[in-house]
Amino acid sequence: MLNNCVRYFMRTLLLSIPLLAFSMNEGKAASVALAPISYGGSAYDLAEGFANGIGSTYSLYNPNFTGPGTYAANLSQSYNGIRGAATINASTIISTASAPNISVTGNLSTIGGPNLGVSAGMTSNSLLSYQFQIAGPSGSVPVLIQAAGGVSISGEAPGALSDQSANVSFMVQNTAFSIVQDSASLDAYNGLTVYTGPTSQSFTENGTYSLQTGVIYTVTMDAEINGGIDGERGGGEESLTAYLDPLFTIAAADPDDYSLVFSDGINNVADTPLPSSSALMLAGFAVLGWVGYRGSCKRSLIMA
Repeated sequence: MLNNCVRYFMRTLLLSIPLLAFSMNEGKAASVALAPISYGGSAYDLAEGFANGIGSTYSLYNPNFTGPGTYAANLSQSYNGIRGAATINASTIISTASAPNISVTGNLSTIGGPNLGVSAGMTSNSLLSYQFQIAGPSGSVPVLIQAAGGVSISGEAPGALSDQSANVSFMVQNTAFSIVQDSASLDAYNGLTVYTGPTSQSFTENGTYSLQTGVIYTVTMDAEINGGIDGERGGGEESLTAYLDPLFTIAAADPDDYSLVFSDGINNVADTPLPSSSALMLAGFAVLGWVGYRGSCKRSLIMA
């Protein structure tokens, strides 16, 4: 008698599994192959005007990779001579370990004697490009696109020609037009005077956009900094930074009907979601099975 009750309960749960699978896959569109992610970055520094001539060093990324992780190039170079000294540091980072993000940072400093030319230059760049599409019932889907990007510069070289620039850009586009196009940019030149303009600029993207299922969208992220000090009384310090980190989230009334599919190697980590409708449906089937199980057992006991 009890075995009959157990069998009834298990039969109810087993019958619920195909219904659950159908509800999870109903209307899902087959995803197409996405292009592999591409990335690049370089850091280059140059100091000249010393007795030991010109020196330079650089690092260049492989243009493609397919695995998640953090990729970095870090450079540090010092020059010393009878005319003065220069120190240059640059760091280029690209990460796909969680939500994709890129950043570049750098600083350079020079010390020069009276009427002795000393100069230093630095360039650092990060570039990341990948694709995504929405799988699900045919039509438009609201997608929340969030991103924070910014640039900053600081330091001066009084008595020397000082150049500083920092740029960051974020673009989401399909083959026809751009969906999102944000950027921040600074360009400082003191021309033997002290720069008094803005030292930072940023943007925040927090908008919901109507995207189409089955359409391939391309995300392009780019960050670059440039710094230079040049002059007979060259002496001073500069620091520069640029960064960007976007995130994509399905904003439909029932997000379980859709899924975001990214290029292999790209993660898109969001906060822990609320219990999905699929999980709630499974719990409902379990409750129905339990109710049927108890009712069947009661009838069996009464008849016994």
